[in-house]
Amino acid sequence: MSADVRLEVASALRITEHAAGRLMGIGRALVHRYPRVWEAMSRRIPHFTTGPPGPPPF
Repeated sequence: MSADVRLEVASALRITEHAAGRLMGIGRALVHRYPRVWEAMSRRIPHFTTGPPGPPPF
């Protein structure tokens, strides 16, 4: 893992470099070691509603 990339991620997310490294490590593990978990997490979950919102109930 490149320290430059970790620094950029940390700066963009406003977190420590250590936390950015951990997030990147988890991402790498999901992509390479647990691809089915990655696929499940990347699917869009449909939002089920009973219809458009109505007026407030008061």
